[in-house]
Amino acid sequence: QANVVEYLTRSDYGDWTQMEGSWSPDGSQIAYVSTEGNRARIWIMNRDGSNRHLLTAGDGYEDKQPAWSPLGDWIATAAQKAGTADWQIHLVDSTTGERRRIVTTNKGINRAAAWSPDGSQLAFARGTTTPDDICVINRDGSGQRCYQTRWPEDLPDWSPDGNWILFERRVDSTYLKEIFAVRADFGLEIRLTYNSADDWGAVWLNR
Repeated sequence: QANVVEYLTRSDYGDWTQMEGSWSPDGSQIAYVSTEGNRARIWIMNRDGSNRHLLTAGDGYEDKQPAWSPLGDWIATAAQKAGTADWQIHLVDSTTGERRRIVTTNKGINRAAAWSPDGSQLAFARGTTTPDDICVINRDGSGQRCYQTRWPEDLPDWSPDGNWILFERRVDSTYLKEIFAVRADFGLEIRLTYNSADDWGAVWLNR
């Protein structure tokens, strides 16, 4: 992993930003975002940095926050079509990038997709101008449901057993970000951190 971090931050590819890496299920490849070409797109490379190639090209979208499906066939992205203000969750074929399926159609911001362990659903953050609610949707775009509270929430991550979803929340008593977990059916919530600094980006072990 140290070699991967070094590769992603090397400067010999110009001044482009390279970020938001996501491992393939078998650990052999990494999907990541690069602004090479003055547009955020999804690139793929082998875990040793070889075979670096553009996945999402020539379709008029910016793509961010790639998330590889459990079977490795799709990559979920937060996508914005040129000339529009909305960000939507899309699926792109992980091999060719040629097939693009639109999952969400909500106005505003839809981002930070996280796959359920069986690949049937996606958790994501939704909001008007910034992320506010954690939502779950079937991979075909049906059955959307949202966990709506009075706090802004972002960056969900599904537990390996499929029972819980981690997320960050900006708590209004301190205005700091804290880590919470909610049961996947939204029936029970647990607060996990109580710190005097921002906590965010939590992921589950044993993925």
